[in-house]
Amino acid sequence: MDLLDSEGVSENVLTAQIDNVKKITTILKALHFKEKAILYPSQRGLKVIVQDAKCMQAAAYIYPTLFQVYEVNINNTGDDPGDTVMFQIPFVALLQCLTIFEGCSNTPGATTTLKMTYKGYGHPLNLILEEDGVLTDCQIRTQEAIDVLNFVIRDDEMRFKVIMKANELKLIFAELDSSSEFVELKLSQEPQNMKIITRGDSGMCEVCISSSSEFVDIFKCDQDLSFRYTYAQFKPIIKFLQVALKANLRGTQDGLLCFHFVICLDLNSSQDRQYNYIEYFCTAAVDDD
Repeated sequence: MDLLDSEGVSENVLTAQIDNVKKITTILKALHFKEKAILYPSQRGLKVIVQDAKCMQAAAYIYPTLFQVYEVNINNTGDDPGDTVMFQIPFVALLQCLTIFEGCSNTPGATTTLKMTYKGYGHPLNLILEEDGVLTDCQIRTQEAIDVLNFVIRDDEMRFKVIMKANELKLIFAELDSSSEFVELKLSQEPQNMKIITRGDSGMCEVCISSSSEFVDIFKCDQDLSFRYTYAQFKPIIKFLQVALKANLRGTQDGLLCFHFVICLDLNSSQDRQYNYIEYFCTAAVDDD
């Protein structure tokens, strides 16, 4: 069923349609670790942001090529031309709406179609989902997005970069001691390696990842570095690694850490593969001394 009508598209700030909503929920479920989600539609795609205080932020980049229809009309906001559109919604409500048909269909291979529209400031986010001829219309109240963090690592600030296969890193992170208050990250220039250290109820655990490991594609480090992060900051990374193919880790002199995860959808068909990304920033814990 075609949910998209030709009328009304131009009056929306955002109009998007996708033939299989699971392509979105796969990414969003991994991103869900806080109560609020910030949506930032632009011509380059839909960016979904989740953040906690001023120490951690995750953003999923969902590109227009994933959608059958993707239209963004910024000038319809009534604001000055060139202004961006950004709004906040309850994350749980968004996921509940997008997964409303999960487990309901008796038709093998049935998929849920989604049409998503947003008319601008003060308006709700509208979601129309259809599966097997059954239609549901959802509205989620939006709020103004304030205090959005703007993390960035410029090339001249980057002091280390490690690109590795996500599956192996997932196994390492799954073994982190959850009773440990902090996770320590140590990078060595010579010999080139990265150590992940926890100290919890079961004692100290240290994992060393060498630059020569078969699952490491790139390892660059121009000086010895050591940082501490809270376990709560590292916990979301475990969910991201569940859906990632590659993990790109880079950081600065003062411990600003960025994980860039490559997400591949439609793995059953090499011709229809869609690559999207999750980017996760966290800041180093400040020593009490």
